[in-house]
Amino acid sequence: MRVEVAFEADFFKRSENRRVETKYGKMNRAAIEPFTGRANLHFKEQINFIALTHNKFIVLKENGHPTQVWTGSTNITESGFCGQSNTGHIVRDEAVARTYADYFELLAVDAQREDMKAFAAQHNPDPNEQLPQNSITPLFSPRPGSAMLDWYGRRIEEAQQTVMLTSAFGVTTRLAKYFDNDRDYLRYVLMEQSSRGEGAQDMVERDRDTRVVFGQGLGIVGSMGNWREVPGFELEHWMWREHHFRSSGHVFFIHTKYMGVDVMTDDPLIFTGLANFSPDSLTSNDENMLLIRGDTRVADVYVTEFFRLLNHFYFH
Repeated sequence: MRVEVAFEADFFKRSENRRVETKYGKMNRAAIEPFTGRANLHFKEQINFIALTHNKFIVLKENGHPTQVWTGSTNITESGFCGQSNTGHIVRDEAVARTYADYFELLAVDAQREDMKAFAAQHNPDPNEQLPQNSITPLFSPRPGSAMLDWYGRRIEEAQQTVMLTSAFGVTTRLAKYFDNDRDYLRYVLMEQSSRGEGAQDMVERDRDTRVVFGQGLGIVGSMGNWREVPGFELEHWMWREHHFRSSGHVFFIHTKYMGVDVMTDDPLIFTGLANFSPDSLTSNDENMLLIRGDTRVADVYVTEFFRLLNHFYFH
């Protein structure tokens, strides 16, 4: 059995055209080394990227053949598992696993950006307006362009029943405009930070059928993140000590990146992975997403988790 791993981090940096291992590379090598004899984990470095090496996925090979994929928003860190809401999604499908394995091979040889985009254009083009029935379609970045944002937007615009979206860093203006319509269906947005694009937050919140909820803690604890002050409330000191994992960083509560469309019907859409539904996530970063149509069991799991978090933070 062989396991291939793509991690998120700038393990190496370019110095006089040589690869120089950073402290992050040393930390990860030390973490992986005890398992190399049993699981044959391979450490791969990468420096040919534009913005972020943002992938976190594992491909399982059995007798040399890719059989399963684990992917999602979860950084393979203590904070990823213990400090934020995150998603880990297993796909037991050989065709999907083989596609991820092919993508991994490009990451493993540190392919140039142009080669990565050419791979996406040839083997992983933007999908048709309608995904195949009962299908799983992988989506890899970097891509030649950001037209997928409008593809996602059209799915929002065409929804018949409901849309649910998680957004760690706000909703980009290009996607937010699709929430700003007068059609009668429910829209829910669970976010960590307000949208920063011009007018984006207003677009998301303007319609009466949209509910926006922020991941926040109660009380003010130092300079830490997105906390809401409650006058005369002192319990936050206990809450911080007992309930939160860390005191610094960018995202403390909502780190997931998924969208659901008409999730309570017999033909739901679930888009899930680690990309932040942004232009950079499509054209500049190494990313992967799963576009899933028609799997009601998968939709039920995501709906349950989404509304668990939404209700948890809604009283804020």
